[in-house]
Amino acid sequence: MVRTGVMRVGRLLELCASLKPRPVRLRLLPAPFYASLQPGLHARHIGARSASSKAGAEAANYNLELPEEASLIRRSQEERSATRALNGKLSVLLNEQADLRDARRAVRAAGAVMFDRWTLDFLLRIARNAPEKDASAFQRYRFALRMLQRARADRARLNSYTLAQFLPLAKGRLKVNSVLAVKNLIQAQGSVLDDFAYKGLIRHFSYCNRPQLVRLMFEEQVRVHGTADTETFTAVLLAFLKHRDGEKAYEIWKLLHEPRFAQRVVIDGELLACGVSVCFWRDDLVDEARYIVSKYRQLSIIPRSTDLHALTSVYINGGDFAEACATMHWIIELGYTLHEGKIFHYLPHCSRRLKADQLLPLADVLAHPALHLATDAHERMRVLRAYLSALGASVNDGRLEVDAAADAARRLVTRYRIKDSRLLAYVYYLTGEQLDGNKGAGTLFVGENGTKEEPARPDPGPKREQIQWTNGRGAEQLRKWMQGQV
Repeated sequence: MVRTGVMRVGRLLELCASLKPRPVRLRLLPAPFYASLQPGLHARHIGARSASSKAGAEAANYNLELPEEASLIRRSQEERSATRALNGKLSVLLNEQADLRDARRAVRAAGAVMFDRWTLDFLLRIARNAPEKDASAFQRYRFALRMLQRARADRARLNSYTLAQFLPLAKGRLKVNSVLAVKNLIQAQGSVLDDFAYKGLIRHFSYCNRPQLVRLMFEEQVRVHGTADTETFTAVLLAFLKHRDGEKAYEIWKLLHEPRFAQRVVIDGELLACGVSVCFWRDDLVDEARYIVSKYRQLSIIPRSTDLHALTSVYINGGDFAEACATMHWIIELGYTLHEGKIFHYLPHCSRRLKADQLLPLADVLAHPALHLATDAHERMRVLRAYLSALGASVNDGRLEVDAAADAARRLVTRYRIKDSRLLAYVYYLTGEQLDGNKGAGTLFVGENGTKEEPARPDPGPKREQIQWTNGRGAEQLRKWMQGQV
């Protein structure tokens, strides 16, 4: 009987030692009592007593800390539950395309609910999608700014997506400082902006006419991520070109040839168009223009008409008239209209560089059967007059053979079926053919069926032998006659 009682007491002690700490106190019997009942039980009794004492101490501490910690846990759970409830309501409003008034009512009804990242994202998206008839750009921006301030007070974690949602709201008000503040707050929280966020910042500062901040954001992106992609380069180049800063744009363009960027950047039509504009601002980038043209052809990208005309100007400014004519032929092949400005640009540069022989390849362009020349008939006539005048001046100065110039003039008369008396007078001077006699203007006109046609008899103007070709006054006399001054 005694043995059974001792065994039960021993089991009870072991059970107490194995239980979780509880505020339970056990009254133990004297140690000699257990030693006299069963050998070895005294040691077990001592171990159980020490374990029980330790458990009692922990239980005492637990009893002291339990009310405060449990309260905090319950409060945190309630706050998270309230935040999730608010986020669910905002998500419904976003799907229903609600306006700012509904969002304000939801926030006011929630009271002092803590904001988290999702709460702020929902509110910013509602502000972005709010109809303009219900909220102006200023109202949407002010609402977003207040929600950001509250999220900051609640220590909500922001990220690149938050910035991406805020940028369109700040764009309508051309805000710079608030955008920088949000960016700095995100980075102060230990987050790293992604490429998408940096591209948004670059576009935003470009729109706000802050090219210096565009350069800073580009440099920071390269410093953080080590490189930049095609969209980033395009955005930066467009920013500098928008402000007519060709030098800084060229500095950015040169980076494309570095290996760290060349491996990631994929050349496309928009980037090549930026390169064309960069070359247009300088007179010494003919080699870069050739590189761009090679990329257009290599990638089978069809350039825009404006880009081809700009490339033509680059070649003309650089004195590469052969490439300029080749680009004009490309304009013809693509069915674009060759603007009269390119011809008026080409002719004086030939004269200034003393390259009168480059007038003859231009005749191949102007006489091309598929050419759409100038914006209208009046401008087309001005182009032809200017070209024939340049031919006459070059012949008069001895820089161009008469026969070559006359052949070019005949081709233009045949191509455009010229009947203007002043233009025909130039042709007569170059060809030596007079209107009267067997060498009439009929030799200059060939119909579509191959038959010669006799045009109306124009006023021939002064005869060829009356013009003093040798003393340099011939071209001036022709110019005055064409302008009706003689």
